[in-house]
Amino acid sequence: MTNQEIGAKIRARRKLLELSQFDLAERARATLRGLTDLENGKSNPTINPLAKIVKVLGLEFRLEESSSSCVKPTSNARAFWQGA
Repeated sequence: MTNQEIGAKIRARRKLLELSQFDLAERARATLRGLTDLENGKSNPTINPLAKIVKVLGLEFRLEESSSSCVKPTSNARAFWQGA
């Protein structure tokens, strides 16, 4: 997911909840500038601030394996992830 896609999802959810950027920034303890840049796809947020914003919006984010992964796991990694 690109920064622009993340920003669009956050903006859409914020508007659905009828929150202003100021209100969301205040509730998530983020800066208004940071939130504006995030919504406009102009920032590369770290996980902690993004997690706070997502929580306030009642959303979640997660890591999933991509079918287009360019890195193949080693045999040890496969064993680890399979619970061996």
